[in-house]
Amino acid sequence: MRKEKGITLIALVITIIIMLILIAVTIRLAIDGGLFNYAKTAKEGTASEALKDQELSNLASNLTYDDLIDNYSEKKTITFSLKGVQYQAKEGMTWREWINNPQYNTIGVFISNAGYVQDSDGTDIVYTGKNRVVATDDIIENHNYTISNTR
Repeated sequence: MRKEKGITLIALVITIIIMLILIAVTIRLAIDGGLFNYAKTAKEGTASEALKDQELSNLASNLTYDDLIDNYSEKKTITFSLKGVQYQAKEGMTWREWINNPQYNTIGVFISNAGYVQDSDGTDIVYTGKNRVVATDDIIENHNYTISNTR
């Protein structure tokens, strides 16, 4: 007798049945499990975030240095002390705004990659020797800020 090599009819039928079961389970999960709803929600969320990003980009590109000055022109001037020297800022000004404003920041204070405010030599500016100053913190009127190596 000669042996034939190839797929038998039974093996082919079993393979087709397994594939049909997998297709049925996948379709059921996609419809009942809300896969299409998740995809639709994700698409809408992505479009919404892209629109917000575009609006923020447009706002930032239209904002000038003069606009920033105008925003503070009506606010009162406050003073604070840094390394024992008196400096000025406008009421409600954050450290980031103060640092980016050459009218006020004349000493080389900058923001580190971690968001901390640092002196030109890389040491941290702190509140009364305890907490590092973060760029988003408001400048506190009549406060004495110091320099410390907090690492």
